[in-house]
Amino acid sequence: MMLIACSQLNIVDLLYPKVMNSIITGDVKRFATDDDGEIESQKMFVLAMEMLSSEKQSTIDWASAGIPIERFYYDFVKEALYSTDETILKEWLNGLCDQHLKWCARAPDIMEEATFMGYEVPDQLHLWPFEYHAVINIRARHGLSTPVIDHPLLTNNFKNMAIPDFSQWEKPTWFTEVSEELIRINPDLAFTRDLF
Repeated sequence: MMLIACSQLNIVDLLYPKVMNSIITGDVKRFATDDDGEIESQKMFVLAMEMLSSEKQSTIDWASAGIPIERFYYDFVKEALYSTDETILKEWLNGLCDQHLKWCARAPDIMEEATFMGYEVPDQLHLWPFEYHAVINIRARHGLSTPVIDHPLLTNNFKNMAIPDFSQWEKPTWFTEVSEELIRINPDLAFTRDLF
């Protein structure tokens, strides 16, 4: 989701097939399952993967994969992502921001509100509506504008957060050394050479 929100769609496009394969093989389910064998309804992952799948006119059978989903995010993609009806889109976007606040409003010391219980928005992202920015970027890729909505999450300093221009980044020497070592350990990561 962060890559989509930060306009790193080229990286997302390269990772998508690998993540889809992880859903199909059960790796995602194993990763998301807690020690008691339970798996919480997935949220940001569902939103990101459904947005990317929709671009490929593809579907994900979450039930067959054994991954419970937070229905709002699934429905958002189906009902609003490509909508040209501004009224409907604004309602869904406000709902998306409400969901962001819902999953931030937690007390980490209370077991029922721990990260693994679905309160998965990291503390450092509480004030940044990254889901909204991800939607803006996916819609823009399809030539669609996204309306500005009147929501408290969009009236803070992070509403228009500057997205860094990663094309200007110059990798430090150590980065290549670490990358090559990772590729040596896992040759499937060789595609990353083309990214940086």
